[in-house]
Amino acid sequence: MSWQTNPAFLLKIKLLKETKTWEETFRELHGDINVTSPEGLRSVYRNNRHLIENFTNKDEPMPYSEAYAKLAEYVGKPDVKPAKFKVLNKLAKKYLVISDTHSPFHNKQKIAEVLDLHQDADEIIIDGDLTDQYSVSRFSKRMDISFKEEMAETMALIDYIAARFPKVTIVEGNHCERVRKHLEKRVEPELMFLCRYNIIELMCNPHSNITVVKDRYEFPDGNGEALVNYFTVLGKDCVIGHFEKSSKMPVKAVLDSYTWLESWSKHFKIGPIRLFLQGHTHRLSKYPIGDGSVVLGETGNLCQVQEYSVSPKAVYTPHLNGYWIVYQTDGVTDLNKSNFFLC
Repeated sequence: MSWQTNPAFLLKIKLLKETKTWEETFRELHGDINVTSPEGLRSVYRNNRHLIENFTNKDEPMPYSEAYAKLAEYVGKPDVKPAKFKVLNKLAKKYLVISDTHSPFHNKQKIAEVLDLHQDADEIIIDGDLTDQYSVSRFSKRMDISFKEEMAETMALIDYIAARFPKVTIVEGNHCERVRKHLEKRVEPELMFLCRYNIIELMCNPHSNITVVKDRYEFPDGNGEALVNYFTVLGKDCVIGHFEKSSKMPVKAVLDSYTWLESWSKHFKIGPIRLFLQGHTHRLSKYPIGDGSVVLGETGNLCQVQEYSVSPKAVYTPHLNGYWIVYQTDGVTDLNKSNFFLC
């Protein structure tokens, strides 16, 4: 867990701010935090305001481990013993990229087949919407699924994946935000503790081999900072993201996302992108652009057919169960070898 999401550390920021200026607060915390200016610390405060303002001197938040234990007790989840792996420092690496599992609507058969087939992967990247959060969605519902059931199913899926790969990276998606939005508006007393935690990080707490993407970018020329959880950079030239872009036209959503990120590349300090993979669309594709030195792709899904996609509106194309395999040597992507697969 990074210091930016450590409740005890955020409480410390709040307590200092009650009596000190931003400059004094920064000096007090200098050496313990990864920001380079009082303005950067103020940005951290602003980005976590919904957490920090709920803290009181008498109500210091519990550590993530205790919160996880409380969540596990709530859903009736048994204890799990984290798997141990020997991580090899290899130049040539194989990455399995899956996305949009939408637990508890994940396709268990397909997931088992894909994970078994590619158990030799050095890392698995989950490109957004690991969980659906149907029970707290603002949209109308046709199924009776409880929040407790969704949490139990998702935590079981996390355990299943974490036990099979030495390294797991999770990019958050738009569905992962549903719990936070729901709890901020209406929350039962027994679940109040969840308001202070990132729900995906909380569910992953027992597994040291899982990283939930939460990158902080400091923009040049005094332009502040931003917290990014919707894309990650793999190696030197591959971006894997869950951008909230949709289109009826094939490949347009991923092209729009790539174009947007390219326009921000100076601020995000991302080098030349050679492979850009996009979740969210539930489509599968590989599309070279220009002279073929850049490849765009969509990562498909490993979930069941969603009810909205077969609604009377008749606007959604059938989703494609599938995934990507990315091969890199010394951080450089092999565009010929890397590809998508239907399943």
